[in-house]
Amino acid sequence: WPAATAATELGVVLTSSRGPSVSAETSMDENKFDRVVENVVRGGTYGALAGAAAALLLFRHPSSRSCVFTFGLGCGMGAAYSDAAKDFGALFEGVKREA
Repeated sequence: WPAATAATELGVVLTSSRGPSVSAETSMDENKFDRVVENVVRGGTYGALAGAAAALLLFRHPSSRSCVFTFGLGCGMGAAYSDAAKDFGALFEGVKREA
């Protein structure tokens, strides 16, 4: 599929015969967002599976099992959140948080 690229001093502009041009910065932000969504799904799934396996092997009572399952899910989601904070940290460097 033919696509022409033109480099400028400020960035790269991608052009295609199919649609309007898209800047490389917008494309990178979309790739970051896609990667974050993928990490959240993957981290939640792996954490839930690890928690479920540990719960089934170590505990007999349903409430204990659900606690361990939820802990595993939270660990997976927390790891995904940490990665997302690293990816999007540069966007919020200049923003001050109010106490």
